[in-house]
Formats: sequence, C-alpha cells, structure tokens
Amino acid sequence: MNKKNNIDKRKKIGIITLDGYKNYGNRLQAYAVKKILTNMNFNVKFIILKEDKKKINRFTYIKNKIIKLPHNFINYTKKIFIYFFNLTVFRKRKKLINKRIKKIKGFSLKYLPEDSYNDNFKELEEMSNNYDFFITGSDQVWNPTLKHRAINKHYFYFLKFADINKRISFVSSFGVSNIPDEYINLYKKALSEITNISVREEAGKNIVKKLTNKDVPVLLDPTLLITKEHWLSISKEHQKKPKKYILTYFLGKLSNKDKNYIKNIAKENDLKIVNLCKIKNKHSYNTSPEEFIDYINSAKLVFTDSFHGAAFSILMKTPFVAFKRILENKKCMFSRIDNLLKKFHMENRYIKNIDKKNIFNIDFSEIENILKKERKKGLDYLNKATKN
Repeated sequence: MNKKNNIDKRKKIGIITLDGYKNYGNRLQAYAVKKILTNMNFNVKFIILKEDKKKINRFTYIKNKIIKLPHNFINYTKKIFIYFFNLTVFRKRKKLINKRIKKIKGFSLKYLPEDSYNDNFKELEEMSNNYDFFITGSDQVWNPTLKHRAINKHYFYFLKFADINKRISFVSSFGVSNIPDEYINLYKKALSEITNISVREEAGKNIVKKLTNKDVPVLLDPTLLITKEHWLSISKEHQKKPKKYILTYFLGKLSNKDKNYIKNIAKENDLKIVNLCKIKNKHSYNTSPEEFIDYINSAKLVFTDSFHGAAFSILMKTPFVAFKRILENKKCMFSRIDNLLKKFHMENRYIKNIDKKNIFNIDFSEIENILKKERKKGLDYLNKATKN
C-alpha cells in the first residue's frame, strides 16, 4: 500500500486528566481509559499543559535564606547547620523519589501518548480542531480545592476550549460534597455546557443535579472496566519481592495501634511485610505501576487506605482490609472506598468490621456478575457519547 494513502482514519480523542508521575492510581486509570477507547477503535492522546519552568528548587531556596542571614554568623551557626542537614536529607530522599518517578514515567511513555501545549486558550482552541472529541475525568479534575487545576484553569478541565459537541465527561470527580459559594456560578455554567456527563461518586451526581438539574450516571472507576487477565498481561514481578507477604499501601498516616495490628497478623502467619509507600523501605518504594499490579495479585493480604489499592484487590480477588485515610487537616477521605465496598457488598472488609479469625477469607462470588453489569454500563455510555 502506498504510504501516502496509509492514513489513520480513526477518530481522535484527547484525554484531559490530572497528570504527573507520582501516583499509581492516576496512571493506571489513565491507561484503562486509553485501553477502553483504543478497543473502540479511537486514536487516543493525552493533552498536557506545559510546566512552568520558573519554579524555584529547594537548593536555591536554602541558599537565598542563608544569604539573607545577618553578618554575625556565630549566632546563626545552628540555623545554618540545620539548613545543610535538611538539604542532605532532602537530596537522599529526592534520589529515591526520582527513581520511583522514573519507573512511573517509563510506564507513561510506554503506554500513554502525550501532546503538550502551552497554557494558552487560543493555542488550545486551535489544537481542538484536530480532535473529534475530548474526554475529561476519571480523576478529581473538578475539585475546587485544587485551585490551580479546577479554578484558575477551569476552561481546561471543563473543556471550554473545545466545541460543545466535542465535550465528554467520563467518571469525573469533584472530590468534595459541595461547591464553595464563590464558585457556584462558574461551575453551573461550565457543567451546563457539557452534554454528556458521567461522574465517579454519588456526591458528584448530587452536585450536577443541584447545579444543572441533570440526572447523570455514576460509573465504575475505569481500572475495574479492564479484565484481570489484561492487567496481568502487562504486570511485572519486582526483583526484591518476597515469596509470602502482606502488602501495605497507605497514602495517609497510620496509628501505632494499626501498625501493631498489622505486625501481629504478619508474625502470627509467618509473613513478611512489604510497604509500598514508605520511603525507608527503598526496595519496595522503588516500584513501577506494572509491579504494583503484581504486588497486589501475589499478596496473601492487602492493608490499604487507597481507593485503587482496594479496587485492584477486588479485581485480583486478593483478601484486603480497608482503612479510613486521615489527612493532616484531620479531614477523612473514605467516601470513594465506602462507595466501592457498598457496590461489591464488601462492607465487612472495613477494618472496624473485620473478624480477625476470617481476615484471610473473603467471598468474591458476586464480583464477576457486578463487574459484567458495570462494564456494560460504562461502555454503553461511551458509545452513546461518541456517536455523531
């Protein structure tokens, strides 16, 4: 065939979601959306806003602080020592963090094709002519507390740069139960200009209903719309993975009581403990998204306060225990996991409901029927939204 005529005639979809290379859940849900759309015969790319190069680094910050110190250095010796001690610790931590980021970025470069554009409405508007549809969502793209994402750049995450007929929301999240009063009008107008909206939580459904009077569907997280078999086909075993272990994946802080509880379970069952989020455990901390999947699939038990930690445990049919995640401001992030547990009738896997005697026993008999129903619901929504 003549190469000039060998043109990709598939319709193009640009995906707008939270970017970065630090979060497994974010990267895996992005992969899932791309996989679903590719299976539907779309040409998919992720639209990324270019980073601001003017951000000051830690070293420059510390150097500037020291320069501003008075000439009487004797009185400030302790302070200078602390600055450089913190700098040394920071560099060691940064090295480990960069290794982890490198693995996650490697996954993104392999599976998630990107198109980068300047944060310029005119440039984005011109770019939109090259795409048939844009999808926003499958993450907290509409969270008003992330001001740099949902407010200052609201036009980006609400797809305001694109023709109204090209805008689709797929499993978008607000991350909150209510929109602050100062943003009500902005959100009301932006949401009313998106014909096809689907959300991730019941709270999001209520927000859209309140602001636009639209009844929108609550769909399952995209990672669960992909089969276990496919996830395992891209998974990879970590070189330092023990044979028998308990996996812990906590994004928030854990109480000493809960730490001791996990240690006792491991000791009583002769199991190692693998911590995916503790930087002190440098081998397991340096894990890729592909290894994350295998870690959950091969674990004897998973302890987590992460939605995707619980979601992949359900998908892989690995026994798990869910915890509430408490943030520094003492706010609790549990609504997503709570909705997930209710969806799959697994409320008994919440730590306060766990029977220690049956902690390794879990009934997965209903999983496949629920997944089949929810997968059809998600695909039907996308098929309808992308019809001419």
